[in-house]
Amino acid sequence: MAGSDPYERAAALLELLFEAPANPKAWQRFLGALCAAMSGRTVALLLGEIAPDGHYFLLGHGIELREVAPESLMPSGEHPSADEAPVGAVFAIPRDDAGFAATHLYKDVLSTAGFPPGPGFWVVLGRDRRMITGALLVLARESSWAPTVEDRALLELLAPYVIRSIRLGLRLNDGRQSVDALLGLFDSLVLGVILLDSCGNVSFANQSAAALLGTKAGLTPPGRAHAAEQKERTEALRALIRRETGASASALSYPHPEDGRPLHIISTPLEWPGASLGADTRFASALFLGDPEGPSPGTAKALGPLYGLTPAEERLAQALASGLTLAEASERLGIRLSTARGVLRAVFEKTGTNRQATLVRLILVAAGQVRGESLRG
Repeated sequence: MAGSDPYERAAALLELLFEAPANPKAWQRFLGALCAAMSGRTVALLLGEIAPDGHYFLLGHGIELREVAPESLMPSGEHPSADEAPVGAVFAIPRDDAGFAATHLYKDVLSTAGFPPGPGFWVVLGRDRRMITGALLVLARESSWAPTVEDRALLELLAPYVIRSIRLGLRLNDGRQSVDALLGLFDSLVLGVILLDSCGNVSFANQSAAALLGTKAGLTPPGRAHAAEQKERTEALRALIRRETGASASALSYPHPEDGRPLHIISTPLEWPGASLGADTRFASALFLGDPEGPSPGTAKALGPLYGLTPAEERLAQALASGLTLAEASERLGIRLSTARGVLRAVFEKTGTNRQATLVRLILVAAGQVRGESLRG
């Protein structure tokens, strides 16, 4: 492909480029194909931000993704202005270029791998008013390489598409971070949360729901590769509730298939106004699973900071919240019933309650839907 027309070489590379956003392995494949399309033996490097957070990364064909200092961006020292080096511009690196040889990138990474300081090219992929924030570098593996006009033309043709792919990758990474934050929030709930697609298959199950289903928690990615994972969760859900999930009632109580304890299940359709881009099919409805007899781990941990409970008072409040009587709680905690009564009086005074039922309700309202491992300072 190296000897073909630049337009033909660019067209062959675009298909690989479209796979690259937010996928380091796909970027490595593209960079490897770009090297093969050049007229000599080269290495291609992608340098810059992969998330808009001020962190810079280096990726290359055969070079795993690594974080680097901002100073590693070409060129070193004071960066040229936007007029001098606009986004998309292609610049040549002369053979044995002293400026390039002085950069952190060359001294810390490339020289140790045996690469000469030029010749090559660098392409501006991103910048702000002060500095360049992203660059594509194509560098010689041997100093005898003489870059051709066609090599530069190929990079000029590819530059706009590489920039678009980089920007799309930034948006996808930002979206993934938002999704991860929301899924982490679901996993903090004691309440089981299950999202279903339009066919009633499980698209997502949080940790509490997965514990009831006996499967792994998480989001099921679309596609055939994950069909078995989705089938397992869906079959487990239908075995749990012993009927199709499309029942007409929105709030139902099912006996647990193992021990018969009641499980509360509330279903609701999800509304997707406007263009949902397939979300309305993948996430058509939600199920909320409550286990009234299940544990609420760590609920009393939040009461300590809220009401100034001592560790002993927290333990008693936790035991009562799990459904034990005061006598049962004292036995489990290894204290006398009279001692438990004294501890309970202290808890009543600190929480402003006067009955055990009111205290339990306060515990469940205050932190009853937050998993214990999520209650961290």
